[in-house]
Amino acid sequence: MQSSQFTHTLSFGLDIETGSGDDLQTGCLEARRIRNEANRLDKDGWEWTNLKSTVVDNADHVKNTSQLIVDKALGEIETYHDHTDDGWGRPYPYKDGMYSLVMNHGEGYRLFIKDEDTVRFRITATRETHVKGELRGSPGHFDRLRTAFSNDEWRVGTAEVVHKHDE
Repeated sequence: MQSSQFTHTLSFGLDIETGSGDDLQTGCLEARRIRNEANRLDKDGWEWTNLKSTVVDNADHVKNTSQLIVDKALGEIETYHDHTDDGWGRPYPYKDGMYSLVMNHGEGYRLFIKDEDTVRFRITATRETHVKGELRGSPGHFDRLRTAFSNDEWRVGTAEVVHKHDE
């Protein structure tokens, strides 16, 4: 019998103690630059394998984070190619503003359960720039997070830093 896999999306705010929100904004702007570069090279006809390695090698994020950001950008392009008959436009290669900083647990970010009420985080905003502090969120989301850490059938996976509502 195949086990079902579900993704639980949990939303937390960040109480930053070390580093700053500006560091995270810089990381999100670098993610935007990576996304734009992937789109530009695709539009120029690059093969995706070469495109990915070139963009990742020139990024100012840890390698795994850069790979995830490129994968997200290529997913946007793939959606465009799958829906060209539906009137979807090609993703614009030069967008401004923040882009989600996509990271894997243990590589781009780490969570640490300190006690029943406290979960600490460490995010690598850009290569060698770290932001640390405590998560804030709903009790239900903290319960699910504790379950993910304590139950072998669950895992803590990919996270995204999203800049919204000026935080």
